[in-house]
Amino acid sequence: MTKAGLLNSGGSINQFTSMIVKQALDSGLAQNHLSKLRTVYRDRVITMDAALREQLSDHVSWTKPEGGYFFWLKLIKHVDVKALNERASALQVEFHPGTLFSNNEGMQDYIRLSFAYYGKELIRNGINRLKTAFE
Repeated sequence: MTKAGLLNSGGSINQFTSMIVKQALDSGLAQNHLSKLRTVYRDRVITMDAALREQLSDHVSWTKPEGGYFFWLKLIKHVDVKALNERASALQVEFHPGTLFSNNEGMQDYIRLSFAYYGKELIRNGINRLKTAFE
C-alpha cells in the first residue's frame, strides 16, 4: 500500500483517507451512521436524566443537555469533591470535577458525567453507584 502511486505521489495517506470519507458522504453511509448515533445518544441522555432524577435529585441539579456528550451536575450542598471522587472511584464510577475545566479554580460545585461511551444499563448502574458515593 505504501508503494501505491496515490500515496507516494501525494506525499501522505491523507488523500487516500479523503477518498474514503468522500465515498462515505456520497453514498449516504455517513448520514445513516449519524442518524443512528443521534438515536443512541438521545436514548442515553434520556436514560441518564431519568436515573439522575430517581437517584440523585437530592444531591445535584442539572439541565438536560441538548448537545455534547456530558451532563454538568451542580452540587446542591457543599461536598468535598475530592473525597466524593475517591469514594466513587472505589465503587468503579468516575466523574471529572468542574475545577478541571476552569482556569481560575472556579466550578468547585460542579461535576461532569459522560454518557457518550456507556450503554443504558451501565448508565443506570453508574448513577446508582454514584448515589452510594454521596451517602
